[in-house]
Amino acid sequence: MATAAELRQILKQDAAGKNLYDHLTETLLKILIDKPANSYDQFEIISSDVKAKPFNPDPEAGRAVPPSEEEVRGTRSRDGRTSRRHRLFLDLCSPSHLSPCPLQYAKKFSWSKKCAALLKVPDEPPEDTGVKLPDLLDEANLLEWAGVSVGRYEAHRLFLSMKKLSESLPGEVGKLRFFGKIYTRGHPYVIVEGLSPEDEEGIDDKLQEGRGGANKNAYWVARGVEVAAAEDWVKLPNVTMAQVVVSRKIKRLLTGDLDAPVPSFPPFPGTERHLLRALIARIVGATLISPDGFFELSEDDPPVAKEAEAEALNERFPKPAADIKEAEAWRHHEVELNALGRVLPMPEVRLSGPGPGPLFSVTRVLCHCRVHPIAPPPTLTIALFVFLFFFSRCWMTTATRSSPTSPWR
Repeated sequence: MATAAELRQILKQDAAGKNLYDHLTETLLKILIDKPANSYDQFEIISSDVKAKPFNPDPEAGRAVPPSEEEVRGTRSRDGRTSRRHRLFLDLCSPSHLSPCPLQYAKKFSWSKKCAALLKVPDEPPEDTGVKLPDLLDEANLLEWAGVSVGRYEAHRLFLSMKKLSESLPGEVGKLRFFGKIYTRGHPYVIVEGLSPEDEEGIDDKLQEGRGGANKNAYWVARGVEVAAAEDWVKLPNVTMAQVVVSRKIKRLLTGDLDAPVPSFPPFPGTERHLLRALIARIVGATLISPDGFFELSEDDPPVAKEAEAEALNERFPKPAADIKEAEAWRHHEVELNALGRVLPMPEVRLSGPGPGPLFSVTRVLCHCRVHPIAPPPTLTIALFVFLFFFSRCWMTTATRSSPTSPWR
């Protein structure tokens, strides 16, 4: 009785370099990997497919090796000169010719370096700053079900890039959230949202709100998701009331350059980074919605929308689909900006000097971009009024005398 080793040697005997043992092993391995519906009936087809394309368990062993520079230089045409295709290969592969390579190859090489830096495992674990990150891959699946997707590979690179950003932010930011992606005429803007760590110093409440209003959140922008350093994320400045008011009156395509000017009428007070921040503020106030009952108003002054208690959420949710298909089942959990570009009312201004005195609330704002008419001097105003008064009296007397029914006719 032959042993298993002897039978294996019999199956491996083949003068052509191929044997039945390896072929059966590859065929069974392909069946286990592909898992066809009816492998018994398709065994012959799978076997012929394996013969045509043998399975290679080691991808590096079957990978084509690029020719060396000596081999390329030795390949010449019939007239003894190096062919144009070989010269192009030398220009692209030679280290001395990497600098003048075409622009498309330089961009691909730069993109590959950034992605490699994102995927690199750090030598030491980073310090925990307290900034939380969402499960971006899970959110990407939800967006994909809704018909919007940034791509799974891009979502993974974006998560790694946001992780790099969170390592450089203070704990007051709380939690980073992927806000969205705005396409421009150049590179798209990838935007991340978090709480404002602190209020700006020296701001005028009548021109700009703080963390209690339109500048409650801070936003960081990057030109692409494959940014591996926290320095590549740019924090947008706080938005002012004038920027919101003017942004509603103009229409402009973004260029992809944060420092680009914004030529418009009425003139916009700032560059493209300020316009982008104003657009984000308008989007936040108009589009952030949630099911009714998920958020509640706090008892603070002014009240702030916060997530309801766990017991209340368990009683209200989950809701059947029939209850949330109507528009009345949804609520805005962010206050929309008013006509002045604010969330909160205008601060009260004291008319008198220091000390107690009458107060009034400002009801309108004068934008910096508005052109104010020049007031005429008082003497000219009085003279103009006197002239208009006597002119109107003379015109009324003339019209009365020329009338057919007038007793003066």
